[in-house]
Amino acid sequence: MPPLPPAYRCACRGGSLGENAAAGRIAGNLFSTPTGSGTAQRAAQVSESTIPMPIINFVNEKKQIQVPPGANLRKEALKAGVEVYKGIHKVLHCPGIAQCGTCRVLITKGMENTNPRTLLERMRMKFSFAYIGNEDTMRLSCQTQVNGDIDVVTTPPMNLYGENFFS
Repeated sequence: MPPLPPAYRCACRGGSLGENAAAGRIAGNLFSTPTGSGTAQRAAQVSESTIPMPIINFVNEKKQIQVPPGANLRKEALKAGVEVYKGIHKVLHCPGIAQCGTCRVLITKGMENTNPRTLLERMRMKFSFAYIGNEDTMRLSCQTQVNGDIDVVTTPPMNLYGENFFS
């Protein structure tokens, strides 16, 4: 490796203090954080401007949790102790990559506060019987980002004999 120009060498590797000052000015623009009251003012602005925290209401469990905007529904539910899997799927499921379809949930209120369906989610739900009759409200929790308040029914039952099955 070729040696660095003198302005980039530090005192511990044989550079002088004058060289370090020049290197500090150059590197300071790239790596150091601003000092003084500007940083404190920005921190105060962030703390003063409160970002509304979305609330997820789990209907079956009668539980509400607050999550940061853009949080993954599956991860936040599991952190809060809410089961999104039932039966054998508590053990046999994919790691949240929309391959098994067992983390499906019904979003009964606030569907507009979630992200649009991903391509993987749309493909996975095409092959799910539980999706029939619930096309507008069924989501995979592993693919759902929460951007506002929503009501969620976890482990929804299949509607094989419902009024929407044969339509």
